[in-house]
Amino acid sequence: MICCGAPISLIDSKTALILGRDKLNELLESVRETNINKVVMACPCCYSNIYNAMQKFGVKEIQLYDIASYIVTHISGGD
Repeated sequence: MICCGAPISLIDSKTALILGRDKLNELLESVRETNINKVVMACPCCYSNIYNAMQKFGVKEIQLYDIASYIVTHISGGD
């Protein structure tokens, strides 16, 4: 997957949202093909941009996690 567009949000938030939506659609396609709905993002900017796109477009099919938060939660015994 190429860049989600988050860095451009400082200059053009509308374009960043469009790029985030495009990446979200790629994820949705993968979820539908694999039936795997948990996605762990390695980049906090990608996580933020795609999460914002999920909120904006009402996407509920994906459980999105930031890798650092995911690791801390699971090391500490959370879900």
